[in-house]
Amino acid sequence: MKAAGAGKSYFFPMRYQPRKIIVDPGAEKTPAARRVLSRCPKAAWVREKVLSVSPLERESTLYLMNNPGAYFKPCPQTPEYACCGYRILNFSTGCPIRCTYCILNGYLHSRAMTFFCDHGRMFAELDQALRARGPFRRVGSGEFTDSLVLDHLTDFSVDAIPFFLGKKNVLYEMKTKTDNIENLLKFDGMRKVLVSWSVNPPLIIDREEKGSATLAKRLDAAQRCMKNNYLVGFHFDPIIRHGGWEENYARLVDEIYRRIDPERIAWISLGCFRFVPELKKVIQEIYPGTKIIYEEFVRGKDGKMRYFRPLREAVYSLIVDRIKKYHRNPPVYFCMETPLVWERVLGREAFDSARLAGLLDKVRKKFQL
Repeated sequence: MKAAGAGKSYFFPMRYQPRKIIVDPGAEKTPAARRVLSRCPKAAWVREKVLSVSPLERESTLYLMNNPGAYFKPCPQTPEYACCGYRILNFSTGCPIRCTYCILNGYLHSRAMTFFCDHGRMFAELDQALRARGPFRRVGSGEFTDSLVLDHLTDFSVDAIPFFLGKKNVLYEMKTKTDNIENLLKFDGMRKVLVSWSVNPPLIIDREEKGSATLAKRLDAAQRCMKNNYLVGFHFDPIIRHGGWEENYARLVDEIYRRIDPERIAWISLGCFRFVPELKKVIQEIYPGTKIIYEEFVRGKDGKMRYFRPLREAVYSLIVDRIKKYHRNPPVYFCMETPLVWERVLGREAFDSARLAGLLDKVRKKFQL
């Protein structure tokens, strides 16, 4: 199999442009599909009911279709770990950014992008769910794709942001590794929309996140969004142990707080590298040069391979202590960690999913959402 890192990049430093577009006949006449087609004049496009491309075409292929499932659903949870009660807006799947560790490498079995086009149904589904009386909701769109990697073609944020700005009792989060924020700057975020960046030291970005924006460009984008009244967030996930990791992650924290106002940070998540066992073979085939899968791992209660708990605790403690140099009560949380880790690192006893959800819901009061 040809390594995914070989050959031409379809995203960075230029914005992603597909070479081929496959349009499901049911989506062809939607405004969303017509918009994308109008912005890809050099792409060959065909009408097909199913996605059918060769392995070498996958990165450069974009599939336009109506969503066969629900747009709005709970984030998958694992009983043994503290989960935050997040809700997912599934508007697209796949990603042209070549992160060696990404679960999509094994989960989707394809690098082809899919963009769902029946937005009338999507907004009706969202409106019904958010109108119902209930708890404060945190909604995110970066679970099965990067929230902004296609935004210059789709204008999805141009439709989504006004919708969420008009809602109460909800915080909408866009997660990205890009600096593709031009559409976002058309709006005043009103501190009701959150833009968050996955972050890693430059060494890891260079080695393991090919096709993503550099750390400097991510933080430039965060600064610009902050000036447009967006809340910002940062996800240290996955944290990858490597030679010099202590100094590199400390410097990463320093750089964030050198440029970002702590009072505008909604939350910061920490999560060490973890993967389902089946992904190891996929990573070996697609990215034979990476070394991240050759550390010592133990199988967790959810079946995923993880660093040993004492190692994870040491990593978290170093980063949390560094953050506290700048942020006395930082809104830090751990992604998919055991209650024991919460207790040993942060001193939170009898911690569970309900308490994590309550911790994150404090953004509602802080920013008057």
